[in-house]
Amino acid sequence: MKLKAFVILVFSLFSLVFIHAQETMIDSVYSSALLDGTIFYRESTQQLEISTISGNLFAGDTGLGPNADPNSRWRSYISFELPIIPEGYSIDSVLVRLFQFISYGNGEQGVFPVWNVAGGDTMYCIMDHIDYGNTLDSVDWTAGDPGDPQTLHTNIGVISDSPEYGFHYLNITGSVLDDYTQNRIRSQFRVRFPIETDWDYSSDWITFGANSGYIGAPIIFIYYSQNSDIDDIELVKDTHILNVYPNPFNPSGAGRSPKTTISYQIPYPGIIKLQIFNIAGQLIETLVDEYQNEGKHSVIWNAENYSSGVYLYRINAGAITGTGKCLLLK
Repeated sequence: MKLKAFVILVFSLFSLVFIHAQETMIDSVYSSALLDGTIFYRESTQQLEISTISGNLFAGDTGLGPNADPNSRWRSYISFELPIIPEGYSIDSVLVRLFQFISYGNGEQGVFPVWNVAGGDTMYCIMDHIDYGNTLDSVDWTAGDPGDPQTLHTNIGVISDSPEYGFHYLNITGSVLDDYTQNRIRSQFRVRFPIETDWDYSSDWITFGANSGYIGAPIIFIYYSQNSDIDDIELVKDTHILNVYPNPFNPSGAGRSPKTTISYQIPYPGIIKLQIFNIAGQLIETLVDEYQNEGKHSVIWNAENYSSGVYLYRINAGAITGTGKCLLLK
């Protein structure tokens, strides 16, 4: 009887893998050029200056220079018009992508911002989930701060923690689902550092691309899954033992391979099998197939030989105990 139940469970999970593989749909939405912009706080005049026509979005503070206003600072704002969810589908995940052009740290180009305060070396560029409406104006400077009426969720994650030129990603699924639930027509965000300025008269800032429709413009990728009568929670109720980081993942530099780490925990010793499937549900690689003791384990998946897309990972520890998705971006 137990063997029969196990076979049914294995078959069911394989069915689930194929269902997700065959019925995933992706939508991409560029940000709204008329609502995107940067607010600049000019230290010398104590005034806020708003720009919605610039080709760039800035975050950080300014240093010394012929045209600089030392210790002034930037915050940027991005707005996405939410599409209608296709009938019979639901949102599986949402990623935002920004293209990072330039990074300055202590006035040196190509260095990530260095904040000369306690813990300043771990102050990364973050995003806030906000609702600044139909226009960008001076009251939006504090949108995203705790307690501000336009703040929906403060500090939803890190969009950049390196000076790396190129695309940077953040999972914003929770924020977008909240917008749909509350019947908002847009998802809006602020891009900033957790500190306004460190008063060191050195430039610490990064620049992201703007201009809707351009390859470097802000964009969100919405992944839909077709609704099914199968109860995903019952089939994969132990997925909490699996974790993939980073996710999404991409090459971290020129000539480097795209890698991500899959971590898992098993309650008892036995033969462990951890496998990767492509979006068609085909097995492409077995990362682990050996006896392991109980406890925490991890394995690095080098996806150098695979193309961009969604991949499925599955662990078998004597019984099906977990499955999930990860996104490779090249």
